[in-house]
Amino acid sequence: MTAPSIAAIKRRVAAHYGVEVNDLDSVRTARSVTRPRHVAMYLCRRLTRCSASVIGRHFGGRDRTTVTSAWRGIEARIARDAALAAEIEELRAGLATAPDPLAPADPSRRRIAQAVRGEARALRDRADALDAIAAAAEAGGQGS
Repeated sequence: MTAPSIAAIKRRVAAHYGVEVNDLDSVRTARSVTRPRHVAMYLCRRLTRCSASVIGRHFGGRDRTTVTSAWRGIEARIARDAALAAEIEELRAGLATAPDPLAPADPSRRRIAQAVRGEARALRDRADALDAIAAAAEAGGQGS
C-alpha cells in the first residue's frame, strides 16, 4: 500500500470537518479551522515520509516548527481525548483503504498518457511545418 499524498490528506480532513481545503492553507486562526489544520498536519507527519518543512510548505508556507508544534499538540490531545483519538483513527483508516479519486493514474497508464501527449505534440509540430510550407508557396505564387 502506498502512503496517501498530502493533498489527499488535506481533502479528506477538510471534507470531514466541513471546511474548504484552502482554509487549511489560510492564516485564519479560528478554532473551526485550526483544529482541522492541525489534524491534517498530524496525519501528514504520521502517514507520509515528508519532513516538517515539506508539510509546512503545503500548508500555506508554514515553518517546520509550526508543523512540529501542531503535531505534538494533537498527540497530547489524543492522549487525553478518546473521542479525538477515535476521530483521527477513523480518518487514518479511511485514507488507508479508500482510493483518492484525484490521485494520479497508475504508472502504466501515466506512461501511455505521456506517449500519447508526445505523439500529439509531434503531430502539431508537423502540421505547423506544413502550414509554413503552404504559406511560403502561396506567398511565392502571388509575386509572379
